[in-house]
Amino acid sequence: MLKPENTNNSSILQGGGARLSASGESFSLISHCGKSVILRALARRISCKKRSFGFHPQDDIALHRGVSQTRHCEELCDEAIHKSTFKCVQACISKRKGNLFSWIASLPLAMTPFGSFRGMTNVLKKKAAFTLAEVLITLGIIGIIAAMTLPMLIASYKKQEVEVRLKKFYSTFSNALLLSVAENGEMEYWDFPTKQNSGEQITTFVNKYLFPYFTGIKECSYNDSKSEGMCTQLSTLLYPSNYYRFPVYVFMDGGCFSILPGGSNGVAGWLHLKYDINCLGKPNESNKDIFAFAVKYERNKSFKFKAGGNATFNVTTREQLMRYCINAENSMHAEASCSALIQYDGWQIKDDYPYKL
Repeated sequence: MLKPENTNNSSILQGGGARLSASGESFSLISHCGKSVILRALARRISCKKRSFGFHPQDDIALHRGVSQTRHCEELCDEAIHKSTFKCVQACISKRKGNLFSWIASLPLAMTPFGSFRGMTNVLKKKAAFTLAEVLITLGIIGIIAAMTLPMLIASYKKQEVEVRLKKFYSTFSNALLLSVAENGEMEYWDFPTKQNSGEQITTFVNKYLFPYFTGIKECSYNDSKSEGMCTQLSTLLYPSNYYRFPVYVFMDGGCFSILPGGSNGVAGWLHLKYDINCLGKPNESNKDIFAFAVKYERNKSFKFKAGGNATFNVTTREQLMRYCINAENSMHAEASCSALIQYDGWQIKDDYPYKL
């Protein structure tokens, strides 16, 4: 049994820490117990009875034999350590208003055969935080993922934008034609332009039969010096093979279209349209943001309005529509006719769409 030293109220445990002699017995104890003993001691609650000068462990802890009830808490802790257990350590340290971590942290390096209990307790006590290297690695991973997924997200957004705008234009123009037919009679009785390349005749035709039945639309005026250049540019983009200035009509959502009258003989006729989903916005290329539509009328028949040009107007198979969409023959009548393929697919751009949007 270890005899208590006369410490004159000086304690083995001081200031939340501890002072422990580096005896061979104590060193052997800590070497034997190690980190697992300390962690088990933290997990167990110590049941002690408060006595006059300190804590007295219950009878099942056979460490207090021969020690009077007036023994100080510090002496109990010292004996408990030498008897290969830490059961009373937490209670003693609590009495001293300290804690087990601070006691372990104060041990001399000689008593730390596992490298240093002090280092272990510092890890336990340290608040969770990221190092600079960890932050940089995380940001790098996020950047790589963003670089991989962002192009796909942008492509998906562009596809959806084209689909929605094409469907909206088709619906808007169809409604305008139906309203005009209801008020002005069948198309075979309309006054179509007699000259295909006359911008003035086209304007007169549109102002009478179409313009009143649209909402949120305006004509790009060639009479205004400020907008003349832009209107000419728009007309050239929509019909680059023509050297005439066709009227261009601009929607409030930024889309625009132009009309090119086809042949008309009073029995049948055509109206060709080019629609740009974003006007002067890039890329200004056929089948990417510029698409063709066509209106055909025949005597004693209702008019037909479809996406695509006259080359695709009567095509009924997807394989043929894909051929015209690619336009391997470089036919003028198949320009921007991928809109017919998109309409065939339910106003959706499938994965095999031959152009990157």
